[in-house]
Formats: sequence, C-alpha cells, structure tokens
Amino acid sequence: MSFIHQVIPSTIVALSLYATNTCGFILRFVLKSKRFEISNSLNQLIKLSYNMNPNAFIGNKYIRSHLLLSFVSIIALLTPMSIVFFYQEWEFYKKSLKFPFYIPPEFKEPCLAVVLASVMTSVTSGGIICGISMLLCDSTYITISNIIKSYRESLTKKLKTQNLSTFIFNDIKALKAIVALVEAIDKALNACALLNYCIFTCLIFITISVAMSNDKTFRTEVVICFITINFLISMNMFYMITKSGSGVYEEGEKLKRIGFECAGEIFVLKQNDKSFLALFLLLNNIKDVDLKVTAGAMFVIQKSIFLTMTNAVVTYGVILFQLSGIQIQT
Repeated sequence: MSFIHQVIPSTIVALSLYATNTCGFILRFVLKSKRFEISNSLNQLIKLSYNMNPNAFIGNKYIRSHLLLSFVSIIALLTPMSIVFFYQEWEFYKKSLKFPFYIPPEFKEPCLAVVLASVMTSVTSGGIICGISMLLCDSTYITISNIIKSYRESLTKKLKTQNLSTFIFNDIKALKAIVALVEAIDKALNACALLNYCIFTCLIFITISVAMSNDKTFRTEVVICFITINFLISMNMFYMITKSGSGVYEEGEKLKRIGFECAGEIFVLKQNDKSFLALFLLLNNIKDVDLKVTAGAMFVIQKSIFLTMTNAVVTYGVILFQLSGIQIQT
C-alpha cells in the first residue's frame, strides 16, 4: 500500500487510492468488531420476516447473480491492472520504483513483482470487502422495506374489513417490533453503509481524475478500459445501496399516511367499536415512528443522495478541468 504513490503517476489518483484502501481496512475492522451485533440483528430480521410474511423472499432475489457479477468484475479489474503493471509499465517501474532499503540487483525484479502484486491485492481486497458489505446492506434493507410494506398492506386490509378488537392490539405489538428491528439494524450497519459511500465516492473520483489527467500513462486503451469498468461498478453499487436504503424510508412514509387513506372507512364502520381508543393510539404511534436507515447516523439514505453525488461529481470535474487548463498554460 505504501508504494501506491510511486506506482500511480497522478498525485490525486494516488491519494484517492490511499483513501479507498484506508476505508477498506476500516471496513474490515468494523465488520469484525460488529459481527455479533450484525448476526443478532439479522436473526431478528429473519424471524420477524418469517412471522409476518412466511412466503416472502428474504433478501435480494438476485443475490446469486450479483455474486457472480462480483466475481466477474474482480477478474475484469485484475486483467487490465496486470497488463499495465507487468507489461505496459514494467520497464518504467524497474527504473523509477525506489525501495526503502538496499536490494541486490539480481533480486530487484522479483521484489518489484511482489510490490506490484501487493498493490493489486490491497486494491482488490478492499473492493471485495466493499462489495460483500454492500450486498449485506442491500439485502438487509430490501428485507426491512418488504416487512414494512407487508405490515402496511395487512393493516390497511384489516382496517377496512375487520373489527378493531380482533387485530388492533397485536398490530400495536408488531409495530413496536418493527421499529425496534429497524433501529437495531441501523445501529449495526450504519458504519458499514457510511464506509461504503466513502469507497464509492473515492472510486468515482478516481475515474474522473484519470479522465481529466494529462499523463500519457492514462491515455492507453487498457487504462481507459479499466476506469470504464471501475466507473460502472462503482455507480452500480452506489445505486443498489441507495435504492434499497431509500426503500425503507419510502415505505415508512407510506405507512404514516395509512390513517388518512383509511379515514373514511374507519370512522363510518368502527365508531361503535370498544377498541376505537386503541386505534387512535396505533395511528398516533405510526405517525411518530421514524423508520429509516442511515449512513453512520450522519444522513438518511434516500434518493436525494443521487442529486448530491451528481453535484459533487460535476463540481469535482469542473475543478480538475480548470486546474488542468492552468497547468497547460504554465
């Protein structure tokens, strides 16, 4: 990892790679330190999902396809990196790479190969951890949103067709269980989500930095292929975790509107029911709950993040374009 700045000619790209690797190492530590908390919250999620909707699919339906795509993506990234390191720029690295200690000339090439392989391993392993963490968050958020949706649809149907006394108290308990579960999941995974966003941002900025760079190394077909794949993978992972996370927030907002949607049926058909007071308690609790998942408890994961990221990317690209213009003039 300490040789990245010598391997990558652009300072901005090297700093972005350092940031990506650092976030990857921190993410490993977070996953390891929170493994029991994550495991317990996932067990609660599975039990509640099975109890509320036994026929529902838990997690992402396309998880196998995503895992296969992740494996293919790793191969697709390693191939151009290997070509650049061990073929295209090999002679340049032999002359320019400096070791912190003396190495006999006959051992310099093997040591150089080890260094380049280590750089590839550190970058790739960080990406693998990020991908696994992203799939974990994505599947968990999808399951939570499905639970909230199932609860909302079931409650709407009951309010329109059944007597309050037959379901209202059980649904109050179910709501409390859902709220507690969402809070537990968010507490267990919010740090992972935040680090994922940090890594996605760094990878996207790496693509922009390479695209705006004037270095000849970044103008080869192999490097262009690499940054294109990197950009597509980063944007896809960013889209997946944001879409699934925003699904929790959107289903929570739909649940809050259930009182307005069913108001007519409730007041016409249920006004003589003895459990009417409990209904108001349930609707008041629904109005007050805040069903959402966050990234590091710093911001709520919702679709507005797409606009924020777009603004950041455009601003970053404009700044790099202006800086590159200044360098050309000087």
